[in-house]
Amino acid sequence: MKQLEKIYELFFRYYAFLTAIIVFIFYLFTLAPGVIASDAGELATVQYTLGIAHPTGYPLFTILGFIFSHLPIPLRPITKLNLLTALWTVFSIYVLTITIKFLLDNLFSWISSKANQDENIYDRFRVDEKSKIISAVFGGLAFGFSKTLWFQSLSVEVYSLHIFLFSMTFYFLIKAYHEDNDGKQAGFFESKWFLTFLFLSLGFTNHLSTIFILPSILFIYFNKWNFNLTKLKRFLTYSLFGILIAGLIYLYIPLRAMMQPFLNWGNPVTFENFINHISGKLYHQFLFPSFGDYVSNIGKFLNSLLISFDKSEFSGSDFSIVIVIAFLGILASIFLFRKLFNLLMFIFLPTMLISAFYNIPDIDVYYLPAHFVIGIFSSIGFFYLITIKMKTRTKQIVIASIFFISIFLEINQNYSRVDLSDHTLMDDYTLTLLNSVEKNSIVLSARSSFYFPSLYYQLVEGVRKDIVIAEHYLLQQKWYYTQLNKIHPGIIELKDTVISLSYYKRSVYFSPELLKLSLKGEVKIPENYELAPYHFLFKLVPSKIYVEEKLIDYKFDFSRRHLYETKEIEEIVINMLLNRAVYELVYGYIERSKDYLRLLKKCKPDYEVPPVLEKILNE
Repeated sequence: MKQLEKIYELFFRYYAFLTAIIVFIFYLFTLAPGVIASDAGELATVQYTLGIAHPTGYPLFTILGFIFSHLPIPLRPITKLNLLTALWTVFSIYVLTITIKFLLDNLFSWISSKANQDENIYDRFRVDEKSKIISAVFGGLAFGFSKTLWFQSLSVEVYSLHIFLFSMTFYFLIKAYHEDNDGKQAGFFESKWFLTFLFLSLGFTNHLSTIFILPSILFIYFNKWNFNLTKLKRFLTYSLFGILIAGLIYLYIPLRAMMQPFLNWGNPVTFENFINHISGKLYHQFLFPSFGDYVSNIGKFLNSLLISFDKSEFSGSDFSIVIVIAFLGILASIFLFRKLFNLLMFIFLPTMLISAFYNIPDIDVYYLPAHFVIGIFSSIGFFYLITIKMKTRTKQIVIASIFFISIFLEINQNYSRVDLSDHTLMDDYTLTLLNSVEKNSIVLSARSSFYFPSLYYQLVEGVRKDIVIAEHYLLQQKWYYTQLNKIHPGIIELKDTVISLSYYKRSVYFSPELLKLSLKGEVKIPENYELAPYHFLFKLVPSKIYVEEKLIDYKFDFSRRHLYETKEIEEIVINMLLNRAVYELVYGYIERSKDYLRLLKKCKPDYEVPPVLEKILNE
């Protein structure tokens, strides 16, 4: 009994740490072992080699990843960086949990003027420490096990560091609101506003969607102090400090670019290129969709919050039934804690309304600050339930049941949907592709999914460094030739002021995406040459010359249907096996054609082979 009491006491003393540890354990069980997507391959390579990532560059993310990836931990670099991604989110859960506890400790300062007239409200919400701790833990777990956050925390991406810096900014914002006495109680560097703007500036060096917290900062700063010239000057001073910190970190980009790292996207050494890079000019084309697409994006976000128990549907039910408790928290905040409601909505609404202007497939991660708010609302809703009057024993049973059932259903709903622990499709596909071509080959990509994972394997793990992997769409850029020549010295040749790749004594392969461009006439095939299907690529060979390939028994797992790369790779594998079967038939190798058709059916049993080929297979 004493042992149980001791455990009980330890839990309430280290509640935030234990909440983070629980989340971390689940993250470890579901962590991706390798590269799962194209962006993950690029970002991991950039971090490990201290390079320049695609816009907006992510300098803080790169520097921190470089340091962590070179720590003497007995793991592959990609696994270490996946682990770091999970750790950033775990730190966020810790910060969120103590933030909620702090909010609940100071809940009366958020009471609306109308509710303030009700004396009973103070009696109702004056509860013991344990009730507030349990509510804070509930909010931390609800956010930690939400689908989008959990999934984004399992492989290399910038969003977990983003939400950590976001949570730190919010934490010190709340502390500043409660602890600073009109901004003059503490000195400039001792003030919580200093820390608020410090983490805000760090957030901007990682991801520009940090801007979603700015309205809440303006609301708190000027709502607390009211608006006057003195406060405005102090605010501008903090802002200039933040700009200075962000500027110093962003200087990494041009300074490192001057050193010509292996990955040096855009070579942003000039002022114009630097500004275009950090502002994400390359992606401005995806901004401001049609009104219909804008409304559709908002609808998709709201739909993701609805309750669904269909585990096969990845896009819905981020929070499972926790969303009901969060909705209760929203109602309680509207009627009782209006100031807190306004503050949180100054994060939620800008996140939802501004993100919807960005029309990209993986927009769901941009809504993470809104999910952060939902985590807080869920804790307020749970806290409200605790304050409902009923018999002590009955309340304990009801509250414990709601807590464990809600969190269990959320975990149960999301675990299988996010689990990447055995997902090796991108690794298997990329390594098979690299090992299928001859020494010193040139492989031409056209936004192919294997491009960045291949660079990871070459530059980080040293696999098939002899192969030149070149991206067709980047071959129009001068900086890209410099990058290629850095990775493969001598691959660039200059003829009559024209820069091109040196193809001398090298086999050349086209990706399936590049083949489509050649069929459209956008890429020309040399005269008297043709493209022969060769594993997952097309080999450039003299016309009417048969090219033999070794049949490989592919063992790919296409079960992660919600991943874009899964569908893309499956389609490529099926089409290339089909193309090869036809190719073998053209040259009269019927039995070899049957072998490829059998392998196709093995890879995808439900695939309907064209009737002509099905007839040949059954003969």
